[in-house]
Amino acid sequence: MEKKYPEKYTRQNTSSNNIKAPKTAKITLVDDPSELTKVLCTCLESKQFNVNSAVTIIKALKAKKLIYSEISNHLFVTSKDNVANFLSNIELLKDQITNSQDANYKEIEHIVYKLYDHTQLANHQISVFKIGKEELDNQLKNSEFISSKLGTLSAKVDNTINTVNSKFEDTVEAINSKFDDKTELISSKVDTKIESVNS
Repeated sequence: MEKKYPEKYTRQNTSSNNIKAPKTAKITLVDDPSELTKVLCTCLESKQFNVNSAVTIIKALKAKKLIYSEISNHLFVTSKDNVANFLSNIELLKDQITNSQDANYKEIEHIVYKLYDHTQLANHQISVFKIGKEELDNQLKNSEFISSKLGTLSAKVDNTINTVNSKFEDTVEAINSKFDDKTELISSKVDTKIESVNS
């Protein structure tokens, strides 16, 4: 499957020995490796990707340290389109560095390979994270649904218990009332018998 590159970098427009990229855009290089890595990320996600700009930044990072966590963080928070640009541009950069005989490119080749590998790993982690998040969201929706159903069921159970309690209390009261009536009747008959025996 043919890789999709920006039009000016298509494989038809490049050869392994004669790679020409647009002139380097003006880049502000900073001393802080973390900030410089962020500059590289911005360069790599650009729709107007410039290989020479990326090479300049990577060469500056070669003397410092490439901060891989900044790359991961950048890929996690940027848009899908920017991630797609980043992946396409890093692939293009790797291919051009690999296919070039330019000494400037060869001295950073190992960094580009590490950058490429890390980018692929971070992209995979993003995919796994998004799948996990979707599953969690679905489980939360299901648990909310179940929770609402449990709430409804709990209300019905409470209502049923209250009805049963009320009927039980009514039944006990009716039994007590009948018992009191019978007790009164028996007591009056006993009193009548006692009076008749005494008289």
